[in-house]
Order: sequence, then structure tokens, then C-alpha cells
Amino acid sequence: MLNPVVSIGIPAYKSTYLREAILSALNQTFRDIEVIVVNDHSPYDLDTIIDEFKDDRLSYYVNEKNLGRDNIVKNWNRCLSLSKGEFFCLLCDDDVYAPEFIEEMLSLSEKYPNCNVFRSRVKMIDNEGRTTDYYPSSPEYETMVDYMFHKEKNLRQQTVSEFMLNRAYIIEHGGYIEMPVGWESDVASIYAFSKDNGIATSAKTLVSFRQSGINISTAGTHMVDKIAAMNRFSVYIFKLLEDSKCDDEYADIIRKWREITLNKNKFEYLRASSWKDVVYLWRNRKTDDVSITTKDFYVAILYRFGFTIMQIFKSILH
Repeated sequence: MLNPVVSIGIPAYKSTYLREAILSALNQTFRDIEVIVVNDHSPYDLDTIIDEFKDDRLSYYVNEKNLGRDNIVKNWNRCLSLSKGEFFCLLCDDDVYAPEFIEEMLSLSEKYPNCNVFRSRVKMIDNEGRTTDYYPSSPEYETMVDYMFHKEKNLRQQTVSEFMLNRAYIIEHGGYIEMPVGWESDVASIYAFSKDNGIATSAKTLVSFRQSGINISTAGTHMVDKIAAMNRFSVYIFKLLEDSKCDDEYADIIRKWREITLNKNKFEYLRASSWKDVVYLWRNRKTDDVSITTKDFYVAILYRFGFTIMQIFKSILH
């Protein structure tokens, strides 16, 4: 397809739900699309799944090496680089679109022609496709600063799959932003892409985010990198706020909520880290990428020991 209106990139590694993800992309009510599947040098048999589809709107590429081993965002941007559409969507290999997703996003783009970021509400599903929860609703339009305020107060949730973006604009601005292991990259990217002209959101629930447990959000994994990403993300947010020229009091409130979230997450991640990571974090606690006070470190470790002892007693009594 020479000039599709919308490109849908699927950075593929896992095989379990890939077929369902591709089907949901190809079965859109709006037909003028291309679907780009990029196999990130997966050890699984993705070729057989791709061979099932006989649709000239589907393109398939295989990376010579696993880009996601260093950072999953590298394969997001690989998908973007292969796209040709006026708009670009990124669909994770275990998430699902409703058939009207693209049609609804294009309707929003007509209503808000200056906007570069469009999204729908999301529901969460389990491995069997059963609905487990919904993301909070959002107003139809909000500025980056308003979206950031609500996101930092945990009144917004997002995943990378719910967005349709102005392709030329995001390429011009460097594509998706790389944070360590891709942690916080989706949020940092949306903040950046919406900085000039905000975000338009549909109240319709048209994307299903699967809680498969096979991703970087899995508890107890990549803790050192996640802490580094959170610190860099905070620096990035504060710079965006400076550049946005928003009201100083409003910016200060956002910074406050970011610091609260950052400190809470560092505490939780430290408790969940392996002992090898704990040693590393202790040795590097004063660096910019770790930045944990000695007091907070001791409190988290004491809490961890207490929790471990409590679990031992529970197992004995049981």
C-alpha cells in the first residue's frame, strides 16, 4: 500500500497473543491502513503466525538482532521508521484494538486538527481476555500540563497501545524517547508529543491492555534500571514544565506530586530488589541514577527484613 492514512506498528517478540493483536489491527472498520509487524529476533515461531494472514496491508520484518534486549523503545522506533501513514499507532503484541479504534481516532483528529496526540479509554484484560478493570476516564481535550498534573497524581493511566499520533510530528521530534529498559518511555514520549497542542481523548473504551505478566512491568525485574529511569524521567518532566511556561504554582504542585511518586516507588522497588541489586544500589546511592538517601535506604531494608521474618512465621504457623 503506497499511501495509507494510518500505519499500525506491532513490535513483536512474544507469540502467545500475537495472532489476536494482528487480527484486531486488520479488522478495523477503517480500511486504509498498513500493519507493520517487526519481529525483534524472537526465539518463538512468529513466522508461522504471520503466514496465516493473506492481506497485502500486512508487512513483516525480522530484526537481525534483538533490539529490545537493550531497550524496548528501539523496536518501537524501528516500527516507526518503516511506516508511511499520515498517522502512526503502536500496538503491543498482546494488546487488542476494538474494530472502531482507528475510525474513532480519525474522528478526533478532524475535530482537533492542530492536535498531534489522540487516544481512547482502555480496559484491562487477563490471559483469557476477561475484563479485570478500566483506566480512569479523561476529558475530551487537555493540555500537556493538565494531563501531566493528573498523571502524576495517579488520576490517569496509559499504555503505549491506546494512542494514534501525527507521524510527521513525532518523527520531527525524534520519535519515542528512550529511558533505561523503556521504563517510563511511553509517558515521557506522550508528554513530549503533546507539549505543543495537547491530547484529544475518546470516552469510548476501544483498546484492551493485557496483563500477561510477560513484560518489563513484571514485579521484581530490572529494578536498578527502573530506578535510574524514574530519576531521569523526573528530570525530563521538570525541564518540560520550565519550557511550557505554565503557571509557577501549578508547576510546583506537579513537581511535588512527582517527588511523592518518585520516593514511594524507590522505596517499593528497593524492597523488591534482589540482594545483588540492593548491594549495587547501596554502593551507588549518591549517584544521579540512584539518588537514595542513607536514611530511606535503611528504612526500606528494615521493612524488607521485617516482611521476610513475618513470611517465615506465617509459613511455620501454617
